[in-house]
Amino acid sequence: MHFTTPIHTDQALVRFSSYRRHNPKLWAQFEQRSNLSWLYHDQALEGVALDETELRKALSGQEGRHHSEEQLFQHIRNVMKAIEDTRLFAREPLATLSLEEIKQFHVFLADPADPAAGRYRKTEGPAAAYKHQVTRTPSISYRLRKLVEAIETTYGEMHPVRAAALMHHEFMSIWPFDDRAGTAGRLLMNYWLIHAGYPPAIIHATDRQSYYDALCDKPEAMIAVVSDALESTMRCAIAFFERELQTSMVA
Repeated sequence: MHFTTPIHTDQALVRFSSYRRHNPKLWAQFEQRSNLSWLYHDQALEGVALDETELRKALSGQEGRHHSEEQLFQHIRNVMKAIEDTRLFAREPLATLSLEEIKQFHVFLADPADPAAGRYRKTEGPAAAYKHQVTRTPSISYRLRKLVEAIETTYGEMHPVRAAALMHHEFMSIWPFDDRAGTAGRLLMNYWLIHAGYPPAIIHATDRQSYYDALCDKPEAMIAVVSDALESTMRCAIAFFERELQTSMVA
């Protein structure tokens, strides 16, 4: 099944939601697994290739053998905590998102004493492998305020998948922060989806180029990328529930 429009995601959402509602213990297990997938693929989009050993060591609290490995492990732990914090935040009642709450997605990713947490970037252009056009630094504050206004009005009236995709494209075109802006933007996108009852849209490493291309294209191009990512997450969730339930019946 391929989702050509966000509305088609609702067909899978009914089945996904039923499994989640009637099997809370299995849902908790799947959520843990999907958090690992979210972390791995998000960092792949950032150009950070992680392996299972690094993830296991970092998330078990092991120290790195040297400074660079310890920095990597701390980064992994920060991203995982940000994912968990985003899920918790998404469970709270939503009136709207304030400017400070949008900045909070960047704060989630930072070390506690990081002075750059939630602070606007001072350099021009996106970081690392991103090639899309972003706003110049003097316009960041204005563009983010306009994004908040759109969340209060336009996005709130849209289908949640369409809103999340367009909101993400706009955030990424602003690129508010020097570091970790991409991950913060995907946290914001998935916050919106989770709050609306969807699973996170985990954009896989194999779709990295399609994602980059959508960032360089018009905002509507991001809708297909997000819809396909949701399809993948829900397909994996449904397969997990059916496999585990079948196993329990046999046992």
